[in-house]
Amino acid sequence: MAECPFCNQRTEAEDRFCGACGADLLPPSQVEHHRETVPVMSVAEVCRRLGSVYYRRGNRREALEAWGKSLELEPEHRETRVWVERVRAEFSET
Repeated sequence: MAECPFCNQRTEAEDRFCGACGADLLPPSQVEHHRETVPVMSVAEVCRRLGSVYYRRGNRREALEAWGKSLELEPEHRETRVWVERVRAEFSET
């Protein structure tokens, strides 16, 4: 577990961006190299990843919202549909 250097929010070691303020968490020496090698993601993929961050942090409603936006853009994405169904089932169990 680490902290965002900009807002002091707790972050996971594998987080690329801060979930609270959106800051880039890579050290400056890696940022330029990373920008050169990372392919551009679709908006649907960004929403899926954001949903996963929300889910890991226990924010189920925000996860559903992000995954819903992803499904609007790519309605046939099976893995996202599975996650949405799991989280909705969690809500119905409570």
